[in-house]
Amino acid sequence: MFKKHPELDERVSVRCGDCNDKLIEICGSYDWKKWRGVCFLDPFGMQIDWTTLEALARTKALDVWFLFPLGIGVMRLLMRDRIPEGPWANRLTRMLGSEDWKERFYTSTGQLSLFGDESEVKRDAKLEYVGQCFVERLGSIFHCVLPHPLVLRNTRSNPMFLMCFAVGNKKGEVGIKIAADIVGKA
Repeated sequence: MFKKHPELDERVSVRCGDCNDKLIEICGSYDWKKWRGVCFLDPFGMQIDWTTLEALARTKALDVWFLFPLGIGVMRLLMRDRIPEGPWANRLTRMLGSEDWKERFYTSTGQLSLFGDESEVKRDAKLEYVGQCFVERLGSIFHCVLPHPLVLRNTRSNPMFLMCFAVGNKKGEVGIKIAADIVGKA
């Protein structure tokens, strides 16, 4: 596997499958009182489930770098004039961990719809607020979270991702200082 360091081959295992299932399996299969680690989550979209983040946090031994798809994922699903339904709503709920996003990101306009059956809604949550809400949610399950993640932008300076960092335990607070230094130099 490693051409330059073949002595490391026996220390590496490759697991194929859904990353959510595999990470939850890994989190449940070690005595985390004896291990520490770092998990890098770089999804191809919005595939990371909140339950996976909860499993990582429960180990109290894994620190997590998470490339959160704020602009390229979440904001695209949060429509301006109505609350997403069906698969889009399910994906947002699975990634954000609850349906609270509906109340946090949308308000009623007070006007009835064209057919008079429901009040119209609008998304009043801006990108920065949505990102901060996610960082707060991470802080509800991890010991400590980098309060100001790195915003990764495209060539037009539109925010695409947040590079979030979360620490599993009290001893990892030093990691927050290091992460802040890394983010500050990026």
